[in-house]
Amino acid sequence: MNFKKPKYLKTCLKLLLLICAAELIGSEKGSADFLSEAEKEFIAEHPVVKVAPDKNFAPIEFVEDGEIKGFSGEYLRIISEKTGLEFKITQTDNWAETLESAIEWNSDVLSAAAYTEERKSRLLFSRPYVTFPIGIYTKLGGVYVTNLRELSGKKVAVVNDYAVEKWLRNDYPDIRIVETDSVTDSLQRLSEGKVEAVIEDFLVAKYNIAKYGIKDIKAAGATPYQYKICFGVRKDWPELRNIINKTIASLSEQEIARINKKWAESAIIHHINIKKARFWVTVSAGLGVLVTTLILLWNKKLKSRVKQSTNKLLAEKEKFKTILNSAGDAVYVHRQDGKLLLYNKQAMDELGYTEKELSELNVIDIDNNLNEPVDVQKALDNTAYGKSFVFKTENIRKDGSTFPAEVRLKSFEIDGEKVYLGISRNIEQRERQEKEQEAMVKLFRLVNCREKLSELIKELLPYLKEWANCDAAGIRLKKGEDYPYYHTAGFSDEFINSENSLCILNKKYRPVRGWRNETDLACMCGAVVSGEINRDIPNFTESGSFWTNSSSSLRDDFINTGFSENIRNRCCSEGYESIALIPLKDAGEIIGLIQFNSENKNNFDIETIRSLERIADSLACVVSRYTALSSLRESNKLFRLIYEKTLLGYQCLDTHGIIKEVNSAFLSIIGCSREEMLGKDFSEFLDANSANMFKKALSSEKSEVRELCLNLKSKKGENLFIEMDWNAEISRESSIENYHVIIRDATERKKSEERNRKLSEQLHQRQKLESLGTLAGGIAHDFNNILTAIMGHAGLAKKNCGEDSNAYKNITQILQASERAKKLVNQILTFSRSSDLQKTSVSICSIIDECLQMIKPSVPGNVRIYKFIRTSSDTISGNESQLLQIISNLITNSIHAVGEKNGQIYIIVEEALLEEPLVTINGNLSPGKYIKLTVSDNGCGMDEGTKEKLFEPFFTTKPVDKGTGMGLPVVHGIISSLGGLITIDSQAGKGTDFNIFFPPAENQQQ
Repeated sequence: MNFKKPKYLKTCLKLLLLICAAELIGSEKGSADFLSEAEKEFIAEHPVVKVAPDKNFAPIEFVEDGEIKGFSGEYLRIISEKTGLEFKITQTDNWAETLESAIEWNSDVLSAAAYTEERKSRLLFSRPYVTFPIGIYTKLGGVYVTNLRELSGKKVAVVNDYAVEKWLRNDYPDIRIVETDSVTDSLQRLSEGKVEAVIEDFLVAKYNIAKYGIKDIKAAGATPYQYKICFGVRKDWPELRNIINKTIASLSEQEIARINKKWAESAIIHHINIKKARFWVTVSAGLGVLVTTLILLWNKKLKSRVKQSTNKLLAEKEKFKTILNSAGDAVYVHRQDGKLLLYNKQAMDELGYTEKELSELNVIDIDNNLNEPVDVQKALDNTAYGKSFVFKTENIRKDGSTFPAEVRLKSFEIDGEKVYLGISRNIEQRERQEKEQEAMVKLFRLVNCREKLSELIKELLPYLKEWANCDAAGIRLKKGEDYPYYHTAGFSDEFINSENSLCILNKKYRPVRGWRNETDLACMCGAVVSGEINRDIPNFTESGSFWTNSSSSLRDDFINTGFSENIRNRCCSEGYESIALIPLKDAGEIIGLIQFNSENKNNFDIETIRSLERIADSLACVVSRYTALSSLRESNKLFRLIYEKTLLGYQCLDTHGIIKEVNSAFLSIIGCSREEMLGKDFSEFLDANSANMFKKALSSEKSEVRELCLNLKSKKGENLFIEMDWNAEISRESSIENYHVIIRDATERKKSEERNRKLSEQLHQRQKLESLGTLAGGIAHDFNNILTAIMGHAGLAKKNCGEDSNAYKNITQILQASERAKKLVNQILTFSRSSDLQKTSVSICSIIDECLQMIKPSVPGNVRIYKFIRTSSDTISGNESQLLQIISNLITNSIHAVGEKNGQIYIIVEEALLEEPLVTINGNLSPGKYIKLTVSDNGCGMDEGTKEKLFEPFFTTKPVDKGTGMGLPVVHGIISSLGGLITIDSQAGKGTDFNIFFPPAENQQQ
């Protein structure tokens, strides 16, 4: 450090302050030079401006002796002095009138108006010239208020039309606002107990409390509001608002601080008690005499203290040297002719000079852009009037190298001589970062506006070539086992064709593989993409990049290290001296490289290589993103094809069963459009039982459900049988997000299974009935033979006995019992179809009439029988006695089913046309025309178990002595023998319908 000249000792102390303020650039503006021509014309046209002050807003603003005082008065005075404007007061009684006068343009300016959005629509606001918080005042002894909500329901005084009134009414409507004319009025009401609190600017409230001697009020809390006090200008005078803003901006920080100090302190010292003041003046005078005496005594010791002060000054000098040398930037002080006077250690380190060498230099010796003294003078002239001047330049090191620097220059005087302080910051790293950031911005901008990777690389690569100041560049990307060029810029076609592939081929043109069965890659590009970093060669970085500034001189190094085996050396033979190969890495995997070639030597440095590596890392992420997006597009295309063309239905459901997506296959199953399905609860399309099953499966939160069978209602009202499989989509938080459901339409399969089941049951029933019929037929034939013998011998015995003998009577009983047994045998033979009866054309209606006439005496009085004939063709081919037996059996069963309650039996004859085969457990009917006989009652009905066994022999629901269990089996056998079919429709407690289908007589004849 150069501190030899005594007159610069004082410089050190001044520089300490200058360095602390070196970052601040600013200067005072003079008079009205800061105004535009339009603004000056406005002043000429409107030299007098009407001002509406708030006379009760001290110390921010008040009127005294016909003048505006306080903060606003101070600023009005300065505006008047600097611009020549004259301000005339508009008289009002209170703030509400003041505000109204400005809004109605009876006044031109509000000199102290708080900014609000509502007022903004009526006035133009200047920049705030003072800001104060708004507080809460209560009576002494009251609690402190931490939140305005604590004042809900309480009376709170606020000056009418003050901004805080509007804010409170909007944000806290529960507070009972009491409007007053002034701050003094608000505080007086609080003191008298008429309100419970006052909300006002802290400074204004404090001023008024001191002025009027109000002693029973305290500050009880703060509000979230503050007053930003501005000038409010009429809407059609934007020039005046600009004049005010520019005048306020021209003020120095010292002037603003002086105004703030003057009027803020006035709130504290205003109206101090005069008697107390006189008392303290007297005390101060006495203390002054005492102090004077003490000073005289102190002078005796002054000489001994001088030495101590000198030592302190030297210590301060050392402290200053330490502070100066601790600065991160180079600091210079030089004369107007450029001669260096003072500099710190950072300056010596950056430039490479010793302290003695630097003391002999001029500023033009270290600044590459200041070659002539006149250039120095231009820079120095820019620092006139105390301004700071900032400019960029190049500094020259001792070795001749240069680096960019940003210099901040400011002038000051020492002992009447003008000197300059320069702070020089090395911005080499900053410019490198800005350049790198520019490349990153370019890359990401292309990512946002280029859909294809090829388009992005085609535009980015030439930019990176220019960025790296190279003659050629290329990008290699992995393709199979090779890394061919994806795109190049600056390489010849011959170079690209010969160097495109990195794979080393054998004589059969197949890739040569190493001991790990990996393809051997040629040249330095192959070494980089394979990750084979040779630590013996300093040209490799830790990140795996290779670079050189002289490829021709590197050849010998390769030979010495044994690294030249697969080196083609094509770049060197093409005249490229500087080469950089930067790997593209994504998640640790090398997916390619970026290559930069320059014909100039020394084109790269390590910092440039590191920048290229960071750019390459970002580019690798982009390449992987585009590759992943391309694969994703192909995958989505394939998925969409499968999704839309599959025959299986698909839907995506949320955890509540709401449909989020469906495919075309499912829409075709249910017959709805996509809009009709999306957003609906899937259970709405199921029957009640299936909906419950679906909700139960959903609430189980199983991640996998298989073969859930449900009944689906199609849009056409058809009942469809479906099978569902689903898998849950699990989120990162391990919770279920969606269900992906596969739906199979199993309706036809279900119908087929049902038909097969019925056919199987029918076959089983027929086999059972046939077995029983065969058994019963055999027994009946044998029993019939026995009955013949019994009846023959009994008849002979009867003839040999007298009619009055007991034997005659007994034999008569034997013959009667045998006749009954014979009838039973005939029924059994009829059931087993073992008896052949002659068939004729018979009218069903006539048989019904005959049967009703025959059973009429035995019909109970509580039963009524109704007959309905709905066809004129009632002739069938059959046996009258068998038909009579069918009808009488069915009517008798219905009478028994009705029991003792009032019942109705309906006998209906009508035509029936079957369009589809009728398949039941009791037999089948082909499509065609039939005569249908229905016997219906409202009796006790039957359950499903009874209906299944109804036609089995000897099965009966009657008491043991009331039925044989052969009535309906015989009916079934007769109907089957006539080519007909009997069906039953019955529910327990709701009656029974027997429906019999007979082929018409003409069909039988055909």
